[in-house]
Amino acid sequence: MSEAELFQSAQAVWSNALSLMVVIISLLSGYLVVAYVVGKELTRSQVTIVNGLYILLCAFVLMGLYTFSNRATELANLSLAMSQTRELGPQNWIPLGMVFIFVVCIAVSLKFMWEIRHPRDNE
Repeated sequence: MSEAELFQSAQAVWSNALSLMVVIISLLSGYLVVAYVVGKELTRSQVTIVNGLYILLCAFVLMGLYTFSNRATELANLSLAMSQTRELGPQNWIPLGMVFIFVVCIAVSLKFMWEIRHPRDNE
């Protein structure tokens, strides 16, 4: 493959990674809405089901996000190695950084559900 083809492939894979970011943001938003609107009324088994599905779906999307972003970085590195003029290359920390940010968001959303279901009376 030529440098241009590798670079174009990297951009296409980044597009897939960004699409998965939209999916995980949608999952996160939907979970927060459910937690806020009906969190207090859910039974323990319903919360377990909702949380289990949420964590499972987020895990699969995060695995896909990491894989796509890692592959895109790899393709961009191959393209950069072939380049005669480019100096700015991909940042290898971005795939793990994105996953870390979303793991923190997921943990905070679970804490939000906990606080909705267990309000403190003295506040």
